Amino acid sequence: QSRSPYYVLKTPTIDLPTMYGLMEEAEEIFDTEFDALPSPAERREPVAASRHTIFTDYSVDFDQLSRDPLPPPANRCGAFELRLQASDFRQHRDEACRIIRQLLEDNPHSTLRIVLEPISDPATLTMSFLQAIRTSCLHDPSYLDRFYSMQLGRPKGAKHIVIRLPWAARDHAGLDWIDDVGQFASIVWTGENIPSEDDMSEELEAHEFVLA
Repeated sequence: QSRSPYYVLKTPTIDLPTMYGLMEEAEEIFDTEFDALPSPAERREPVAASRHTIFTDYSVDFDQLSRDPLPPPANRCGAFELRLQASDFRQHRDEACRIIRQLLEDNPHSTLRIVLEPISDPATLTMSFLQAIRTSCLHDPSYLDRFYSMQLGRPKGAKHIVIRLPWAARDHAGLDWIDDVGQFASIVWTGENIPSEDDMSEELEAHEFVLA
């Protein structure tokens, strides 16, 4: 199905801004977030056994000259994860975008999580790079992307960009970079001796998560 069966943008008595206002009021009253994204720090459930090999993820280290080919489209899980590593992502923007477009052309209605892992300086993940990645994700938006585009709060959709970094790199990354990233991606902090999200709830931004 290429699009949702309907969109309610207006009724005889309620226009779109009023709908947004009512949704915000309901979220505040019930202390919840409608259609909240799952935490990017959650570990995925294993795929059920099948007669055929089902791939849930694909990894690329751009610093290596060789890599495995993409799994066949029919053997990819509907919820797929693409993990990209690089010392300097700026040098690999076009290739990263090409892989994303290929995955979505093969399976346009899949849910895609893109995990970016800078090997050195997180600042190589520039806002222009992240914008290019998001543009590739939404080159041909699915009906889920259109549906989530109407939701309140941080960006949602069938494609989710996640930056994975060691907790020790947080101070080096800087609060300005962390704030800027929030318009494109979630950040998952990892490593030893890392505080819990509960302990850091007042310090972490809404798009920051902790994987202990």
